[in-house]
Amino acid sequence: MKVLLINGSPHAKGSIYTALHEIEKTLQENGGKTELFQVGQLAIRGCVACNSCHTTGVDEKWKIEESH
Repeated sequence: MKVLLINGSPHAKGSIYTALHEIEKTLQENGGKTELFQVGQLAIRGCVACNSCHTTGVDEKWKIEESH
């Protein structure tokens, strides 16, 4: 299993990072694969419903397929 850890705090090495890093170490010690992303300092904006992703086909890249 791969676990994605996302740190949304603007403090790249703050307490949230420390907690996520501890979780990451525990998961790895038990055979898990992890990836830790720091996004708190990025200029990420929410969707404004412009439909650009539909017209350019970008939305296909991010689709999550359901597994049964």
